[in-house]
Amino acid sequence: MPIDLSTEQKRAAVSSNFKDLLTHPGWKLFETIVRENIEVVKELLLKGAGEETLEEVKRLRDKLAVHEEIINTPTNMIEKLKPSDEGDIPNDDPFEEVPKT
Repeated sequence: MPIDLSTEQKRAAVSSNFKDLLTHPGWKLFETIVRENIEVVKELLLKGAGEETLEEVKRLRDKLAVHEEIINTPTNMIEKLKPSDEGDIPNDDPFEEVPKT
């Protein structure tokens, strides 16, 4: 089921939930674990563990990118949900309003 972000109040409520998540002990623990995993992957990329193939290095890079994306998701969502100066979410549909002739 899609999340309803159609009004400023609904976006503010979702943003508030992400802000609450950032202070939750479970998130703090998860964040610590993921940050430790990021350091392990960075170390493997920098020093290597032996004779990695190009595919293994690419996999490690992908893993690093995913870890970083996950850890930044709440903050990124809060940023995306900030109120805009133009009111509600802009509608880029050129056919939304048809000029009357």
